[in-house]
Amino acid sequence: MRHITNGKIWMVLVAFACTPNLSTANEAPPTNRIPIEKAREMAIATYHGKILGEELEFEYGHWIYSFDLKSKGDKNVHEVHVDALNGKILDVHVETAADEKKELLEDAKESSNN
Repeated sequence: MRHITNGKIWMVLVAFACTPNLSTANEAPPTNRIPIEKAREMAIATYHGKILGEELEFEYGHWIYSFDLKSKGDKNVHEVHVDALNGKILDVHVETAADEKKELLEDAKESSNN
């Protein structure tokens, strides 16, 4: 009998967790989501900056509001993800100019495939 290492189990779990639920992703956004105004307030409270962009999207198994924020003196954009159903802050990360360019290219490619 072959042994499965913890590393292999972890890789399978991560791959499964990061695989989008395509049937949900292709459906309309839920109607019972929190108002974007509330999500916007939460994003600004999490990272004090000016909102450069916002969108409602299905990502990593969640409908989320994604906000791009920037503050004076900071060359990077900070992306804040808010769960669209319960308002929980899911993620805050820095996007460098290279990250933003990559995301724009991926979005363009995805749009052309639809």
